[in-house]
Amino acid sequence: MIYILLFSGLIVLFTMYFINSSATKPNNNVVIGVTLPYMQLKNEKVLEIINRFKKENKYLMLASALLSIPMIFIKKYDSFIIIYFLIWTFSLIGLSDLLIKKYIRIMMELKRSNDWYVGEKNVIRIDTKVTNLKESMPVSVLWFIPSILISIISVVRAFLKRESIGDITVYIALIGLLAILIFIFLYNKYSNMRNNVYSNNSVVNILCNSIYKKKWSLCWIGVSTCNSITFALIIEGIIRGTSLGIVLCIIGIWITVFSVIMIIYTEADIKESINKVVYASEERLFTDTDEYWEKGYYCNPHDNRIMVEKRIGTGMCFNLGNKKGRILNYVGNIFVVILVVGICIYLLRFDISGFKMNINDNMIKIEAPSYEIEFNIDDVEGVELINEMPKATIKTNGIGGSHYSIGYFKLEGYGNTPIYIYRNSSPYLKIKLKDTYVFINGEKPDITKEYYVEITESIKR
Repeated sequence: MIYILLFSGLIVLFTMYFINSSATKPNNNVVIGVTLPYMQLKNEKVLEIINRFKKENKYLMLASALLSIPMIFIKKYDSFIIIYFLIWTFSLIGLSDLLIKKYIRIMMELKRSNDWYVGEKNVIRIDTKVTNLKESMPVSVLWFIPSILISIISVVRAFLKRESIGDITVYIALIGLLAILIFIFLYNKYSNMRNNVYSNNSVVNILCNSIYKKKWSLCWIGVSTCNSITFALIIEGIIRGTSLGIVLCIIGIWITVFSVIMIIYTEADIKESINKVVYASEERLFTDTDEYWEKGYYCNPHDNRIMVEKRIGTGMCFNLGNKKGRILNYVGNIFVVILVVGICIYLLRFDISGFKMNINDNMIKIEAPSYEIEFNIDDVEGVELINEMPKATIKTNGIGGSHYSIGYFKLEGYGNTPIYIYRNSSPYLKIKLKDTYVFINGEKPDITKEYYVEITESIKR
């Protein structure tokens, strides 16, 4: 688990570094979230602010990298490792946000002191020629059909194999199918984005808006396809449950990483392509909207849009000057807090409560958070102590940590099996039932031996 979290942390670290670094590259004369005259982009004071921002960004990433190291030494509880990782991740995101807001204020002060205002304010420009061609700019939505078909096949395959791999796999496949709806939503959001007017020349406007909508629509179709392939490989890996299955799951994870890279690349490529076209135009137009961005977020009561594209980074943000935008922003933040706190509490239960076996009234009951099972002593056909656990190929419905595994796992030679084990704490108790096996042990060998004695004595009665 620790290696997975460290790898995830590395991805988060590099992603935040490149997002912050992208703010220093002029995008339609916007640098660190502030619009400047073209002739001032190379101003000494502007370059000095940019260099200071770059330096502090590097220090932030270096400090964050060092603060990720303690995860290696948190060995007692898996939940503490995950909670530390979540705190580390949200702290990095929060500090990055504060860093950007700090330098937006610094750049705005420089802009105001020099009266570097660009273009008109509170002006909405419309190019009717661009509007008439709006529908032909994005790639056809029909290209989502392959990813939908792949996901449907995965759902059907998981459903047909649910008896051997567990119902949780069906839910995983359904999540993959539902995720496509999110990508279709993003496709529609970017495709129907208000057209921007960059120049008095309609040809320039058509080309820039076409670049934006075509490349973003292609990106979301590509990400959707990668998503469906990822889930298909994971489902197939669970079904196969062999070393090949693990390889398929790993390939699926790397495809997800590729999807993230695709989104970041698309955003950078679009900005670069549009800037080349705009800077080559002799009839460029500017609208200064910095007053709505100077707090680090978009707050424009004159704009009826609920969501707009971010100035820094990739994706959309809510317009906090719009009532619906504010409500959705607050609801989203509250949902994230509840989700994170819920995950932390859920994981803590496993470390604090643990699991144990009790025998009462001829019933064997294994108590564990979320994965409690119970069976009659008469259903036990055999019980023995073993020194090594069978190899678990895939987790079908359970929790697999560095110190314990609870729930249903696909074991070599046993199929989908409930296990309740502390890792590296042999012996293990193998209980044979009429239609399955159950594996359990205690945190200490003496506890496992007590379980064995209790069951064997109960069988003899």
